[in-house]
Amino acid sequence: MVRGGTYMKYLKKLALLIVIPLLFTACGGQDNDENIVKAKPVVVKKLAVETYVDNLRYDGTIKPKLLIKKGFAKNGVIQKVYVKAGDRIKFGDLIASISYDDDIVELEDDNEKINELKEKYQEIESDLRMFSINYAKEKTSNNAKGGSKEKLAKLEKEIIDKEKEYKDKRDEYKKAVFYRLMRKRANMQDNIYSDVEGYVLKVLSNETEMTAAGYPVVLIRSNQLVVEAGISSEDAKKIKVGDVVDFEQKGETMLAIVTEIEGLPDENTGTYTLRAEIISKNDLQIGELVDLNVEIGEKKGIWVSINHIMNDGESYIYLVQDDRAVRRTVEILEIDDSKALINGVAEGDEMIIKGYNSVSDGYKVSVSNDEKADDENMTDEENSNEKSN
Repeated sequence: MVRGGTYMKYLKKLALLIVIPLLFTACGGQDNDENIVKAKPVVVKKLAVETYVDNLRYDGTIKPKLLIKKGFAKNGVIQKVYVKAGDRIKFGDLIASISYDDDIVELEDDNEKINELKEKYQEIESDLRMFSINYAKEKTSNNAKGGSKEKLAKLEKEIIDKEKEYKDKRDEYKKAVFYRLMRKRANMQDNIYSDVEGYVLKVLSNETEMTAAGYPVVLIRSNQLVVEAGISSEDAKKIKVGDVVDFEQKGETMLAIVTEIEGLPDENTGTYTLRAEIISKNDLQIGELVDLNVEIGEKKGIWVSINHIMNDGESYIYLVQDDRAVRRTVEILEIDDSKALINGVAEGDEMIIKGYNSVSDGYKVSVSNDEKADDENMTDEENSNEKSN
């Protein structure tokens, strides 16, 4: 028989044996709940090999194809200028006229020289005729009477020499007449005309002013325009004459054909000047700056948004493998606008394009298929703003 005090002690021990295991069980369950890792939600994009146009971009300047300085062949006084800056001109349009102060004097000098030459060669012609008559008489006498052959030979030589002198003087006379004719024609050409279609850029001399031979009176540019850009020696090897280039102007694509790449670099910039003749209709202004685009081929590889590449001393992205985030170091081969050509990944890899700022290497992730809200070019912050709005 169990005594009362002893029985009570027995019950307390029994209660402890029952409660303590329950407490441990309860505590153990709480620890397990806290150790469960929640997967981070992310959005992924399956990487694929893409082809992009390989192009070069340069700052281009619009210039005229031809820049012409028009002036007179001789000194004189400008009588009339028929154009002004900004005028559109056609082939053959009259530009300016001039008067020469020395026309009469020069022509008179020419006439005096020609008259002297004419008198001289006519005198020689008369002598030659006399020599020929004497030779004929001597030859007849020599045949009839057996005269001196030495005298006959001497007359023959005199005739030959006189004929040569006559021809030389006659040629000199003809040249003088020809040069006088050319001078007259030159003096008649007291106007200058346009030999291109284009615009007058500037009038350099005014009416009633003296102008020197060869000094420009007006500056004209051709109607045809070109775009010029300085390119590197390396790029000069990639571009060739005949290639088509383009640039944007007021939302419209303008086309041009490469016509020249200078063989010597610019002394100041070290670049080679590329010129391309614009073939599109346009209202471009001289000196206008444009972004010139030159396509040189295609680039093939895996391209990703530059926004999804992180850097902590090396460039990396996050992939998803076996429901976990995996950090992958990548090499940026080239950047084109907002895209980067990378190395270090394979076609078919799943790259995290949203949620990459909330994961680290090895984190458990859950992949979302919500593609609408996740522009692949947006950053995590931009995506969050889109969601909140």
